[in-house]
Amino acid sequence: MEYVNNKLEEFKKYINAKRVAIIGLGVSNIPLINYLYDLGARITVFDQKDENELNEQALNNVKAKGFEIVTGKECLKAVNGFDIIFRSPSALPTIPELVAEVERGAILTSEIEMLLKLAPCKVIGVTGTEGKTTTTSIIAEIIKKAGYNCFLGGNIGKPIFVEIGNIKPEDVIVIELNGMWDLSKIEFPSNFKVYQFIDFINFETFELYFMNMRQKFLDIVKQADVVCFINVGEENKEKLEGYS
Repeated sequence: MEYVNNKLEEFKKYINAKRVAIIGLGVSNIPLINYLYDLGARITVFDQKDENELNEQALNNVKAKGFEIVTGKECLKAVNGFDIIFRSPSALPTIPELVAEVERGAILTSEIEMLLKLAPCKVIGVTGTEGKTTTTSIIAEIIKKAGYNCFLGGNIGKPIFVEIGNIKPEDVIVIELNGMWDLSKIEFPSNFKVYQFIDFINFETFELYFMNMRQKFLDIVKQADVVCFINVGEENKEKLEGYS
């Protein structure tokens, strides 16, 4: 019997004809925009850059589909009346215009957040201050060598969310989590595993890193399979007491 992802099927029904805001227009967002377009979403794209600063390929793709594009530093003031908002990692959920839209009833999410909600398989997340991309790629290669069908993504390459229809329960997803994402807003699946590498080349960077996602991150680390502190140095060991 062919596997059916019921959560995905529910999402497809929900998104059809819904007003969808995409915050940030870049090449990496093209697959997401195309995917939502194919599902019948009514899309408006927002980007704080001026139109002449946008990626030409991405811009032409959006114009060819007839989407509305709102650009410029004040573009988010036009975020009003949407059912769901897909934000980029740099568009923090604390932005007043996004907060106001959520209070009006909109769903605020991202490609990664939606992936984690709909993924039917085990997910391995890699985050940290240094070496995330390399570590994520190595883990994915090891899993592939072990004979599993592995999907690699996050900050790396094509958004995995658009591949969700091809992902089965026996597969594995490996994602790089941006260190500046607000993890407190992400709903992690019960099978989510964190491999955390913390580099103490710059302790000030470490402090900033934890300012953003302190409590949620610590809750995740307590359940992690692997937590690796590197380049700690004697002078920083006592500073770890509140984090380990």
